[in-house]
Amino acid sequence: QVPVYGRGFFCNDLEIGDDWSCGPSHHYKGRCDLKNYVFPKRTYFEASHMGPSFTHADYCPLIVSDTTDCDNVNAKSSHAIEFFGPDSKCIDVTTKKKKSSACVKSSCNPDTQSFDFEVGGSIYS
Repeated sequence: QVPVYGRGFFCNDLEIGDDWSCGPSHHYKGRCDLKNYVFPKRTYFEASHMGPSFTHADYCPLIVSDTTDCDNVNAKSSHAIEFFGPDSKCIDVTTKKKKSSACVKSSCNPDTQSFDFEVGGSIYS
């Protein structure tokens, strides 16, 4: 289990299926870099065969696999609500009761001091 202080930075989902998550900067989406290995170099998991391939974070898995930059206008959408461009950020979403993430058009609202994002022409805070 990822400790409360590490949520949003580290992950513990095996890199299988279609589970997308936001990277800590919310500039990209990707998958958790936690994999099954025969002989991992180091692990923090009870199952000794699990570990990340990205080792520069002290062997803690991060969202660094299969990344898609939200500002890449040529990126392929995985959700109908997605928008890619210089004003896009990644947000966590739930679609059909499944956890995922999507890149959406967004901005900082100085009047309400909130993060606003646009989906289907409507603005949400």
